Amino acid sequence: MEKYELEERLIEEGLALTSARGIKQLTDAVPMGEHVYGYSPAEIVMNSLASCLMVNIQKISKKMRLVIDGIDVKITAYRRSNPPKILKMEYLVSLQTNVEREKIDRLMEYALKYSTVYNTLKDAVEITGKVEI
Repeated sequence: MEKYELEERLIEEGLALTSARGIKQLTDAVPMGEHVYGYSPAEIVMNSLASCLMVNIQKISKKMRLVIDGIDVKITAYRRSNPPKILKMEYLVSLQTNVEREKIDRLMEYALKYSTVYNTLKDAVEITGKVEI
C-alpha cells in the first residue's frame, strides 16, 4: 500500500501553507474561497481530478504509442450549500493529436480506470465528461 502525507499550517487568517514531498503551496482557508493567493478546498478537489487524468493520459498514451501534442483539462463542479457537498463534476479533456477517435476512447477508458482520484470520488460524486480532439 502506498502512503501519502501532506501537512497544512495556518500562516495568517484565511491563508494556509500546504507541504508535501518538500513542495510548498499556498491554500485558501477563507470561507467561500475568497483568498487571492490559493485554491479553495473545492478547487483543490477539482485540481486533483484534472491532474490525475492528465498524468494517466500521458502515461497511458506512451504505453499505447500514441502521439499527443497537448492536453487541456477543464473541470466544472456543482456544489450544494447546505449541507455543503460537491454533487457533480464535469470534465472536458481537449487533446491535440491526429490519433483516431477509437484509440482516444480506449485511452480515456484506461485513464479513468487507473485514476486514483476518479476512483476515490466516483461513488460519492457524479462525474461525467467529454473528450474533444
